[in-house]
Amino acid sequence: MSETTTATRPPEPDFEAITAEELLAYRDAENRFRASVAARAILGEPDPGAAIDWQEIALPGRDLSVRVYRPAPMGDDEAAARTDLPLVVHVHGGGFVGTAVQCDWTNSHLAVGLPALVVSVEHRLLAPGSPLTNAADDGWDVLDHVVTSSPLADGRRADSTRRRLERIHAAARARLGATGGFRAV
Repeated sequence: MSETTTATRPPEPDFEAITAEELLAYRDAENRFRASVAARAILGEPDPGAAIDWQEIALPGRDLSVRVYRPAPMGDDEAAARTDLPLVVHVHGGGFVGTAVQCDWTNSHLAVGLPALVVSVEHRLLAPGSPLTNAADDGWDVLDHVVTSSPLADGRRADSTRRRLERIHAAARARLGATGGFRAV
């Protein structure tokens, strides 16, 4: 399941003067907070039937973290984990400073309820000189990587004939989903 920690919400930085390193530190602190007991009271607990873990994906010119959700294997037989699951690629919103962890409730319930392999992209954050399209590019590149290039870190793949670029509710996510969707056509 997901790790739960105790953390306090980090103070909001001065986004006008923040450096790239400070922005990454802020994102990591937000991830810790959003996985905390206090935040889970608001955001909801992940589905206990979901296996959730972080993985790194090597893309051309950059490495990205992704949060992977799948139905947890039943019993002690790890080899029995399904490899024929449809793929849902999730690009989180959050005003472009949100995190994949903030969507644990939604993504874990999608993974268990559909069932599906859900890959949530911890896209590059907006920073000075960083174009808005980076987040959409990251979502598209992760989709392409998982479907065509190589399996996830545990060697499993999703069923590449059953995939969807997920884009629900958040305004930033809607813009990213629409931008990524145009690429797919």
